[in-house]
Amino acid sequence: MARGTPVVGFDTGGILDMVSQGETGWLAETEDVRELGNALESALEDDAERRRRGKRCRTVVENEYTLDVQAAAYEKLYEDLLRRQENY
Repeated sequence: MARGTPVVGFDTGGILDMVSQGETGWLAETEDVRELGNALESALEDDAERRRRGKRCRTVVENEYTLDVQAAAYEKLYEDLLRRQENY
């Protein structure tokens, strides 16, 4: 995704946290190999849609997954936890 490549995969595990069906990739129901094959075909057949989703991937990574964004999220989490601890 960081390289602007949309994802084709199963809708399971951590992939659901990062990949949005129709936005940053194509998802198939877990263990449905036929559906995964259809998703791959869709991704390979439509250059314009693949480019659109690829651009969206890059935008998502820049907005949600850069080191600065992740560090700020952890900092906020730790500050919130410390505030809670002080209130006990």
